Amino acid sequence: MSNFESQQRMNLPSVGNGVRKLMIIFVSAQVFFLLITRWNFLGSSGALLAVENLPLYAGLPDGGGPLSGRFWQVFTYMWIHDTESIMHLAFNLIILYFFGPLFERSWGTRDFLRFFILCGIGGGVFTTILSEIFPGMFGAVVVGSSAAMLGLIVAFSMRFPDEEILLFFILPIKGRLIVPITLVVDLLVRLSGSPIAIAAHWGGMITAYLLLTGNWRPWKLRRALNSLKTPRKKKVVFDVLDGGKGKKDDKWIN
Repeated sequence: MSNFESQQRMNLPSVGNGVRKLMIIFVSAQVFFLLITRWNFLGSSGALLAVENLPLYAGLPDGGGPLSGRFWQVFTYMWIHDTESIMHLAFNLIILYFFGPLFERSWGTRDFLRFFILCGIGGGVFTTILSEIFPGMFGAVVVGSSAAMLGLIVAFSMRFPDEEILLFFILPIKGRLIVPITLVVDLLVRLSGSPIAIAAHWGGMITAYLLLTGNWRPWKLRRALNSLKTPRKKKVVFDVLDGGKGKKDDKWIN
């Protein structure tokens, strides 16, 4: 029985330390950001400092983003969410709650957190690059952890391609279809005029794929491009294809 199958037989997934800590951090960061920016907890100067430095400013005419020296924004943007609606944070927490435990169980807490954060950073970097090339299309102020969440969805589609999940809690679909459906929905929502950070989504998904396959390594890229002889194959850290490192369940739950 797969990890996914065993968890589906339970009413709720067993949440490990990594997922639990991420959920606490996301909620705490959002409350802190609201205290500073909406409720003036640190005064107007504190609000201005937070607003100018924590979100990701990508491809805007006045700069202020990573290429203007605020490189940390590709990391900090993922910890705060839309302050106008709680649904942005709530939807991402739901994804983390249902998908995160599967991979924290397989990889262990440290590697799970590393994968998650790298997917978020990858989304920020990809947004920065695309916004510089196509500022009119991708230039924006970006917040949210969707890039990291979509990294988990890519991992699920690769690890459980034949498992069924309920899309929007209604429509049963195979795991392998989640990624193409997500890409289509993202594109349709963007074309409808919604300010969705589609470049961050793409970046998180691409980062996840590269980490999961090991194709981020230069020697693997060379082999894929020109079939040259390569060094001895190294173990892929985030090995979704054979179920991960095989860490025992009792090693990740407190």
